[in-house]
This record gives sequence, C-alpha cells and structure tokens, in this order.
Amino acid sequence: MPFRYDLVWILAIGLSGTPACGRWGYSAVGDADAGADAGGAERCAPGEILCGDFEDGPGNWILRGDNGGSTTLGVVTSPVAVGGGALRIRTGLDGDGFAAAEHIFAPVRDGTLYGRVMLWVGLTTAIDEYLVAVQLDDGDDGGLQKLSIDLLPFDNVIVTVTTANPTVRPGSAPGFVRRHEWMCLTFRIELSQTNGTIEMFERGRPAVMVRGIDTVPDPGGYHRMLLAAVAPSPAIGELVFDAVALGREPLPCP
Repeated sequence: MPFRYDLVWILAIGLSGTPACGRWGYSAVGDADAGADAGGAERCAPGEILCGDFEDGPGNWILRGDNGGSTTLGVVTSPVAVGGGALRIRTGLDGDGFAAAEHIFAPVRDGTLYGRVMLWVGLTTAIDEYLVAVQLDDGDDGGLQKLSIDLLPFDNVIVTVTTANPTVRPGSAPGFVRRHEWMCLTFRIELSQTNGTIEMFERGRPAVMVRGIDTVPDPGGYHRMLLAAVAPSPAIGELVFDAVALGREPLPCP
C-alpha cells in the first residue's frame, strides 16, 4: 500500500523566476513567501534561539521555493515524529533544485551552539551529488559563509563548512542515513575562527567530529537556519522535518 499523507497546510510552488544559486543561496525573484506567518508561533523551550514543532502551520518559518510545479512545502500530519505536525518538502524534476524553509534569528558570533533536527528521508529521494538538508548561515543569499548538513549518494552524511578556506567536509561512513524512518540529528558547534569544533550524532551514533577549524561566518556570525532540499540540479526529493531547535544548551532527542 502506498504511503498516505494527510495534508493540513500546504503551499504548492508554481511561480516563475530566475534560477536559484544552488547550495549557496537562492533567487530573490520567484521565491514563494505566501503563508510565511500562517499558523501559530512555535512553542520554544526556555533558552532556545529558535524551534519548529509545526503543530499549527509553519509558524515563524518562511517557505521558499523554486519555479517547479512539482515542488511543494507544507505541514503534514504523517509522517510525524512528535505531536501532530511536521514540515514536508518535496521537489521534482521540473524545478531548479531548491526548496527550503528559513528562520531568521539574532546574530550569534561566539560561544557554543547546540542543534536538533528530526529528519525523515523518503525512499524515492534521489541524491546525484549532494542534497542540503540543514544549513546555518549569515543570512546573505549570495554569500559563501555557510555550515550545512548534506546527504550524499551512498546514504552518508557530511557537514560542509565554507567559513574556512579551503572548505572543510567531514562526514560519516556510507549507509549512515536511514530512509523511511525518523532520525534524530543533534550537533554542537564551538564558535571560533581559529579553533572551532563541530560534532554531530544520530541518537548517540557519531557522524561527524572535527576540531581546529574556522566555524564563524565573517564578520556577522550566524543569522539564519534553513530546513531544505537543495540540490545542484532538479531531482526527486522528499524530506520531512520535526522537533527542530537551536539553542545554547544541549538538546536531547525526543
């Protein structure tokens, strides 16, 4: 029996515009901002910088999409990790490889950041080169100051850091990503331009650990989080996000 989704809030993207800029940003023309503030605000825990429970729509997450008719972003009731809603992003072969939800927050330049993302990867999701699932950046659409969690063709995961020169891309072994079930990715970033650290786990399984690198976007720090399905070219993709949080204290899995 095919997997059934019960859609409670969805935005279908069918707008014209200039091509997106791949993993580094997206087109300012043709983005779909409709419904950016629809639904209730997130119920963040004390100390969290941002969160996404998607119980009452996208909340404070702004939905952005390409001009592909088969690209959809919205809140669904299945699959769901926690509560009654989750954010689903679908892309197709007639788009430009970009779809994301973004959340802006006050710039963070020092200290330690902790994050948690519940991630569900669809069985039919195609990954030719990479698929950006989560990204922290300085809020500059055309900038290069990024830290992203990327899925690779052999179901492995990497963290791409472009604050440094050259780019740093530590990652997991093949087969790390499980499909058609929920994964809980947690990460810790010690912010430093000379001696930063990145650690990422999936329910305690180490995925990434790298030390002594530049982890701070220069000069403004981190200012935006993206939940995304961004590829270098059009592809069939299906990612679902839930229980998302970014804060200054460790964030356990639900």
